Amino acid sequence: MAVIGVGEQAWTNLVPSLATIPNVRIDWVCDTDPVARSRAAEKLKAVQFGSVEELLGSVTPDALIVASTPTVHQRVLEMAIPRGIPTFVEKPPTLTTSGLQQLLRLNRTSGTPTRVGLNFSYSEPVQIALQAMQDAAFGNLAYMRINHLNNKPDQPLWLQNNHRRDFLLSQVIHALGVVFEAGEPASDDEHFTAYDSQVGVLMSLNKQFVSRRSGNPFTFELVASSSAPFFDWSLQAISDNGSMITINSLLEIEISTQGVTHPLGVGPKWWRSSWRPSPVSTGHRRNGFTLQFESFLNDKTSHAQMAPTLAACLPMYELMDRMEAANVLEAA
Repeated sequence: MAVIGVGEQAWTNLVPSLATIPNVRIDWVCDTDPVARSRAAEKLKAVQFGSVEELLGSVTPDALIVASTPTVHQRVLEMAIPRGIPTFVEKPPTLTTSGLQQLLRLNRTSGTPTRVGLNFSYSEPVQIALQAMQDAAFGNLAYMRINHLNNKPDQPLWLQNNHRRDFLLSQVIHALGVVFEAGEPASDDEHFTAYDSQVGVLMSLNKQFVSRRSGNPFTFELVASSSAPFFDWSLQAISDNGSMITINSLLEIEISTQGVTHPLGVGPKWWRSSWRPSPVSTGHRRNGFTLQFESFLNDKTSHAQMAPTLAACLPMYELMDRMEAANVLEAA
C-alpha cells in the first residue's frame, strides 16, 4: 500500500498501527516535505514520491492511507475513486458538505471502497460499550450523553476565520461518529447552544435518534469544548430498564444493571462491572487506530463494523452545518 502524508499523525499513530497487522506492507510514501518523505522512505524501505500525481501515475497500490489536510484528502479521493483504489482518509474527508456530496456523486459508478478515520469509535472502551448496548439484557437505549472536552484547536487549522468549523471537523466529529454507530437521526427535532470566547468555543447539542438495534427513539446530548484546560472524554448510556454504561476519560468503562450482587455473595446489592485496559496493551489498539485499519482491510480476525464510509459521514456533515450556524452567545 501507499501512505500519503507522513507527518506527525501518520508517523506517530497510523504507520505503527499498520505495522502490527499481518500481510500489510508499505511500499510507497508520498509527501511534499522532502525531509519527512525521505525519513519515512528510509525507515520503511519504501519508494518515495513528492506528489500524488507522480505516485498514481507510476504505480497502482492495493490501498491508499491518507493523512493530510481535508483539501488534500478530497483531491486524493477525486483521483483514487475513478481508479478503483480503496482509500482510507483521516478525518475530515472534506472541508464542506458540498465537497463530500461531489465525492459521493463521483463514486456512484465505480463504488470504490472509501473509509474515514474516526478512531474514537474503534477504541476499546467504546467498542465494549457499543457491544453491550446490543445485548438484550441491557434493554433499549433511552439516553446517551457524551462530553468531548479539549483545549484544541488553539489556532487555525484549515480555515483562518472560522474557528467553529475547524473545531467541528477536528473534534466534534469524533463524538458524532460514536452516536451514529448507535443510531440514526430521528427528525429535525434538535437544539443547539454555542458560547464563543477568546479562548475557544463551548457547544451543546440535544437531539433525538433512533436506535439501530431496536428502532426505539433515544435522546442524545453532547457537550463539546475547545476551551477546556485539558482533554477529557466521557460517555453515559442509560437504557429503559435502568442499565447504565459509563466511560471515563476514554479509558475505563463501568456497566451497572438493576439488583446485581457480588458473585462471591459479599456486601449489599448494586455492584457494578468495570474494565480498564491492561497496562501492557499497545496504545494504538487501545485508542482504536489498529482496529479501524483491520476493519478497513477486512481482516478476518476483526469483528468490528466497517469504519464510516463517505456516505455515512454525510448526515454528520449536515448536522455539523446546522451546529456551525447556531446562534452565538458572545463572551462579555
